[in-house]
Amino acid sequence: MTEISTDPVEAEQRFREVNQARLDRLGASLSLRQWDLLCVIPALLHLNNPELPGFVDEQTPHSIRNYQPDPTTIATLSKLIAGFRYQPKTALQYPILSIFMMGSSGSIAFSADSDFDVWVCINPETVAADRQLLQLKFTKIEAWAYKFGIELHFFIVEQGQFHSNEELTLSGESSGSAQRFLLLEEFYRSAILLAGLPPLWWIVPAEQEASYEAFSDSLSRWPAIKAENYIDFGPLIDIPVEEFTGAGLWQIFKGIDSPYKSVMKMILMEAYSAEHPDTRLVSLDYKQKVQQGITELERLDPYLLMFEKADAYLIESGQNERAELLRHCFYLKIGEHLTLSAPSTRQQLRRNLMRSYVDSWEWTPHKLQTLDQRHRWRIDQIIAETNKINRELSSSYTRLSQQAAGRSSSTAISNKDLHVLGRRLYAALERKPGKIEIANRSREMISPEPVLAISRARSKKGTVVWLLHNQAGATSSNQPVMPLKRFVNPIELLLWCWLNSITTGNTRWLSNQSVTGLGIKELTLTNRFIEAQLPLPEVLTTSTDELAAPLRFRRLLIIVNLGHEPFADNARKGVHLASSRSDPLSYGDSKLNTVKKIDLIYTSAWGEVTCYSRFGDKAVGEALQRYLTELSVHGDKYPEPKFFGFSEHSGSLATQRVETLFSSARQLLNDNSGHLVKLVYATGPGFVLLEKSGADIQVQQLKNRRALVEKFSQPPPGPTVTRIDPLAGGIGDLALMTELNQFGAIQLFIHINGRVTHLHVMDEWGAYMTQSTETYELQSLLQHLHLFVDNITRKLRIAGPDNRDIPVTYYQLLHGNNGEWQPREVELKVDGKKPVTDIHVLATPSSSGSQALSIFFNGEEFSSLKLGGSLYEQVALQVLSHRKNRENYPVFITDVELEQPVASAASLQSIHYFKYKKSIEERLTTAIREPQVNEALPQPLEI
Repeated sequence: MTEISTDPVEAEQRFREVNQARLDRLGASLSLRQWDLLCVIPALLHLNNPELPGFVDEQTPHSIRNYQPDPTTIATLSKLIAGFRYQPKTALQYPILSIFMMGSSGSIAFSADSDFDVWVCINPETVAADRQLLQLKFTKIEAWAYKFGIELHFFIVEQGQFHSNEELTLSGESSGSAQRFLLLEEFYRSAILLAGLPPLWWIVPAEQEASYEAFSDSLSRWPAIKAENYIDFGPLIDIPVEEFTGAGLWQIFKGIDSPYKSVMKMILMEAYSAEHPDTRLVSLDYKQKVQQGITELERLDPYLLMFEKADAYLIESGQNERAELLRHCFYLKIGEHLTLSAPSTRQQLRRNLMRSYVDSWEWTPHKLQTLDQRHRWRIDQIIAETNKINRELSSSYTRLSQQAAGRSSSTAISNKDLHVLGRRLYAALERKPGKIEIANRSREMISPEPVLAISRARSKKGTVVWLLHNQAGATSSNQPVMPLKRFVNPIELLLWCWLNSITTGNTRWLSNQSVTGLGIKELTLTNRFIEAQLPLPEVLTTSTDELAAPLRFRRLLIIVNLGHEPFADNARKGVHLASSRSDPLSYGDSKLNTVKKIDLIYTSAWGEVTCYSRFGDKAVGEALQRYLTELSVHGDKYPEPKFFGFSEHSGSLATQRVETLFSSARQLLNDNSGHLVKLVYATGPGFVLLEKSGADIQVQQLKNRRALVEKFSQPPPGPTVTRIDPLAGGIGDLALMTELNQFGAIQLFIHINGRVTHLHVMDEWGAYMTQSTETYELQSLLQHLHLFVDNITRKLRIAGPDNRDIPVTYYQLLHGNNGEWQPREVELKVDGKKPVTDIHVLATPSSSGSQALSIFFNGEEFSSLKLGGSLYEQVALQVLSHRKNRENYPVFITDVELEQPVASAASLQSIHYFKYKKSIEERLTTAIREPQVNEALPQPLEI
């Protein structure tokens, strides 16, 4: 072995030779245009010319230490930029010290899809305004380079920041609080110097890393060495073990989308941690080899050095199964297909290297051929591979997060980052009901299925199971075939196929519609809708910012009646239903609910896709309840839903109906935030009532109008807005009244229907009550109502916080021949000369907890405490005794006194008084008509 050189000049020269060799190898793998572009990057940063890409203004920092563009670079610039003329200028300052590329550039892992991370190392005295100008210049150069197929990422670096407490974001591999020294370690073993000062680290002997500072101080004894001609990022010593843990956790994060590279880096961090405190870094092995005189790139390749370190750790610790997974990932990451012919001499070098590895692993030709066909794998192969990788990621996360939680060093991964990592792993790997499992995240790495078949069966427990087959014969009961996968419902099946890139626009679907309910046309159109609304890979991507924030939904799709054709039986019989009742939720004379299936599909900003499916008569109500609940929680951030549905016989009528209902409900909530809200719509022969109070939304099925009115008659706990869907038949009068209702006002609606008059009350809080009585002269009824309303509004005004009057409006409801309800405001004509019987009720709590009633008739008191059960009979006797001919027409109450609640309880409102009025009037009217009351009367008196 060659003795390690302590001559810094010789050490630098060797590093420069390796640096140039890596540049040459990188150039051989790029197109001429791409190589030209990379070569002029230093010149673009050194010059500040309006003719060049990236120019911002004359004040933008430029000029690189120890750099001048050579004639070849000038010629390349002139070729790329038409009309450019180079004019040399002498720089007075050099704000840019060095420019490096780091990462896979020039290594065995570099591919046509690789990007370039460029570090621009600046003078630490550069002010914030100049940094902003530089960043703007970088952005412009990045955009220009992208047009030529080069993905550049510039990062501003200062030589002292790796040993400071500043959080780093210096590359696509950076991971916030998790890495600092490890990012520097990766830089030292992978960086390529493009221009400017080389790293001082190059010339510090590998065996003297621990005495880095002392060696730096001794450089003055070398006449050819000047410290100002180097950039000093510092040594690689005393790396905290927490950084290995944190970096390993971040590789798990990256491994979800890029597993082949991340598995290797994750195991490397595990190896580093296992060696601590005597960790031997790959970068130090790299430096030692260069300083020994080794310049063959295959022995210095940073990716190979990483792999060999990780592989050796697993083998030495007896983890052979994990080592096989590591080799599997490494081979696929390098992408050198050994069973195929080499297209170039450059590639032959890589092939020979990979062949030597494969031979040492004793892989079979079959295994090699299988891996070389990775881009053509079917989904079952991908599922098997993904399960192995996910098990590795999950077990590593558990182990590393426990280690991180037990350490308190300031260089450990932060709690915020650990929280983000946990969410990412949970979102990507955790299974839960309705969540679509993602086994394949790359459309380029799978062979789509040309034919897919859907069948429907029952499990041993009797539940319905949907089966997916990738063989045409699967639809035949005579040829049982193992399904590709089983699903709870068909929408999850379709989503799984699309999100895992199993289907394309050319995939042919097979389905026995008489068994599954799914026709080919419906399947095709539903898939087109899903593909358009859930673009890949966007729908599965997320960011650390999104993961750090509360869960947010990006999209909501609502699919109506998938696999349910409501008129299929009629169509098979040749029967076509027609009716004036066209509401799909209550269709025809039989009031049939034709919407029996609703699927809600959510995509989250965490990269998840989940389903919520409801079936049966309650499907719409339960789906709407969930939708409105989430809307009330997320507010404006909640997405507008996209609807889809298909029917061979009714087109999209059901979908349009559901969309209108959801839209109306959303608008109702948006317009009345802070209030209690009720929404009524028809379903089948009955109704659905949704009630929103705060973030809580309840849904209730009501059999008929009577049940609905009974529900409406329960006083709400606060001001309430009630809306009735326009298509809800049989309750048009209720719809009209709720539409006219205004907060703070009392509205009374009178509907004279032959011998019966219906009184409807909408009070100042939106509460509702109805009462029926016998029909007689309208103005007399209005006068009685006026006396009662005048008395109770006076009480409410006095008890109210602002002593405000409560407006009262009277309407007569008219029912036209066309079925439409019309309101007609009625003018009250008060006749002061006409006598009115005064019946005043006082309700007070008794010691037993029930209400004690006192009824005052023309000033005389009748008390339940004295009369007990005969109270109403005695009052009825007095009422009849004062009527001509003992007429038993209904009794009307003129006033009610109720005890005011304590301050913390709900306030009284007019509906409470009206309910007492109704109850007592009905009981008095009943008592008047009892035979024993009439028999007990004396001779009537004239009044």
